[in-house]
Amino acid sequence: MKTKKMILWAIAIIILMLIGMSDLTPGTKTAIFVGIMLFWIISEQEKRHSQKIRTVADYVDNKEKEKPISYKIDVVVNPNWHEILMHFAKELKMSESDVQKEIFKNKKMGIMEEKGLYGKGFRFVNFYNGISNLEQIWSDYHKTFLDDMEIRGGVFGDKDGFFYSFNLHKKIPKKFKNCKLFNPILISPKSIGFDTAGLIGYSEKIQEFPFWEIFRFLKDINKNVGLGCEMNKIKKFSKELEKTFKKYKVKYEDWNYEDYGTGVEPKEKLVESEWATKNKIEICDQTMRAHVFASQFMTIRLRLEFLE
Repeated sequence: MKTKKMILWAIAIIILMLIGMSDLTPGTKTAIFVGIMLFWIISEQEKRHSQKIRTVADYVDNKEKEKPISYKIDVVVNPNWHEILMHFAKELKMSESDVQKEIFKNKKMGIMEEKGLYGKGFRFVNFYNGISNLEQIWSDYHKTFLDDMEIRGGVFGDKDGFFYSFNLHKKIPKKFKNCKLFNPILISPKSIGFDTAGLIGYSEKIQEFPFWEIFRFLKDINKNVGLGCEMNKIKKFSKELEKTFKKYKVKYEDWNYEDYGTGVEPKEKLVESEWATKNKIEICDQTMRAHVFASQFMTIRLRLEFLE
């Protein structure tokens, strides 16, 4: 940039010298000199003004990028209890029906379906204020606010509650003594795991789920495509997320669109977006009631809203 400026100054000096040595009248020379100076002054002022405008525009753009994000996550976690039972039935070399029969019809254990987590789904609503950094997590199951989107307890329970106390463990038939199905369980949008040590460790996960990776992807859509587009049907995810889905065996189900059940077919037209095209992402102009992601042991139903 400096070299270019020096060359222009050299050319200007040569032109001025040539004008000074020419046969033009003094008045004409003076007029030319004044004109050149005025042109230079006006050009410099416009350049500075343009730089100021760009600086302000960059500042505003950067401020928009740095603007704290507030959001509401409404997520339902549905464990696939059939698959979970099958998982442990195979370990026990029993059929699923035999496992159910042994558990629910064993009078000594006194298992009551309504007392445990078995057969239930769990909804959380996460409110986050990016300005105050305040987060509140509501749990439908607990009917109160929690610190994390997590459910902790026993798969089965008796009249006294969750079936994982040491006293209740004494009632478990010998064939189930080493079965993790009777250990404490942790259910969250990002995993399902069982405590394998008899303590609250939740060291063995039977399912991991890329929940926050999905959240960040939808947040990028909101930021780069438009407010509300995070709830549009996704036809093609980013390359990175597709790899993650393959790793955790996650499938996106697009049946839960806005007009589902009315006989109206979903819209397949793609949203026009340079960002989406650049990243080889395809987003349909179709609003979803919820994004549904299914894996072997759990299904996630997600609604997301970013707040200005």
